[in-house]
Amino acid sequence: MAITKHREGRGSLGLWLLLAFALLLRVWKLTDKNIGLDESTSWYLANGSVSHLISWTADDVHPPLYYLLLKVWLWIFGDSLVALRSLSVVSSLIALYLFFRLIERALPTAVCYAAMLWCTLSPLSIYQAQETRMYAPATAVVLGACLAYRRWIESGATRRSALVLYAIAVTAALYLHYYTAFAVVAIWLHFLIVGARTAAPDRTFAACRAWIVAHDAVVIAYTPWIAFAWAQVARGQRFGPVTIDEIPDYASLLIRGLTFGDHPLPGLLSWQGVVAVGVLAAGGVCLLVTIARTLDERDVFYACVAYLPGILALSVLPLSGALELWWYVPYCSPLLVAAAALGLSHTPLPSRVVAGALCAGALALLPSVVTYYSTSEKDSDMRPIVAYLLAHARHGADAQSDPVYLLPIYIEYKLSYYSRDAIAYQWVANDDLESLARDPASEGKTVWLVVDMHSSSPTIAEVSQDASLRPVDVPGSNPKRVRLFQLAAH
Repeated sequence: MAITKHREGRGSLGLWLLLAFALLLRVWKLTDKNIGLDESTSWYLANGSVSHLISWTADDVHPPLYYLLLKVWLWIFGDSLVALRSLSVVSSLIALYLFFRLIERALPTAVCYAAMLWCTLSPLSIYQAQETRMYAPATAVVLGACLAYRRWIESGATRRSALVLYAIAVTAALYLHYYTAFAVVAIWLHFLIVGARTAAPDRTFAACRAWIVAHDAVVIAYTPWIAFAWAQVARGQRFGPVTIDEIPDYASLLIRGLTFGDHPLPGLLSWQGVVAVGVLAAGGVCLLVTIARTLDERDVFYACVAYLPGILALSVLPLSGALELWWYVPYCSPLLVAAAALGLSHTPLPSRVVAGALCAGALALLPSVVTYYSTSEKDSDMRPIVAYLLAHARHGADAQSDPVYLLPIYIEYKLSYYSRDAIAYQWVANDDLESLARDPASEGKTVWLVVDMHSSSPTIAEVSQDASLRPVDVPGSNPKRVRLFQLAAH
């Protein structure tokens, strides 16, 4: 089926209705879940000095731009849980708007709206819209880069403003998350294969020169961070080794994660997997078959940006270590939908049938959305622990405060978000629990210990066996995720 041209800006009412629906989904139960471990790190960095933020991220696994944006955001709106997560909510809505503008020229009207509905209901998009992390903003700027690049290509490589916006978006993307570089590689591949040929014959050299100049500007803007980025990428995260023969399993997890969001992930042979992943796979096959016949530049673009970043992310797993890759390349989720919609639109199927298939895939996402909303907590909920300590432990700025120790130490940010400066937390040196009793500063005081599920040595179960520590029953707390102990009198 030939795809007819559509004017830009069509269907504004439908677009705004879908965005309003998306907003409703993304603010519903926005504060029901506790602040997560990574979210508390974002809060901690955004509340510190800029110099500390930069030095921290220079040695971390993520670049600094998101934390800087969050710092400004919190300065304006405060640091309530609504304020913390609202930056991601807004970013998610911007991403949806840019997605619609990206596909509106490539797809029939009904198919365009069906693809937009899919992304509106995307469990991954909803989850990341309620997460105080860089993933929703990174998705928005990658889609912004794709849109600006398409506008430049569609103008015959003459629309300089579009190329400038592309360079700005690419720079912002690289400062938000390192794995956005895979999207830039995909766009580069498209330009090298067919993109440069979209310019008039007498402008091909000028188009290539403008392309190089734009990326020279990106490199110059990114130069202050290149050394840090290289060191972090070379070091990897090392969450666990990944062998080559494990890549297919990680590919399955990536597809399911991009489609259904976070755990639990439906199996590919479940009805949700058959419907949603089946639609994506069928559309992808149709798109690749069409490319093999025609090598249309637009088809090549969507194939590159939808599939290449995921392939590259999988290929570096042996170096980076085990990762939940759908968090690292979330921008692939809407692009996979766009590629599938375009591929199915190339078949003899009527537009309403293609739109129906996409709507069926979107409806298959609903059980995962319901599961997300019904989940009561993110990792371990520290609110009951903090409430108990505020009620039962001596706290304040004076020297008589009860010492509160943590395992592992980095859960301090989660606890501090709820207790602020009311409680001072301490570190168990070398995970040596006996040091708690030997600490002369604890004499005559009640010593508390908070052990989180992230503590691998010792674990909550191992600490529970220690005769010198008495488990405390904290109302509302999940002892499998976080446990409060009290040091026996000595």
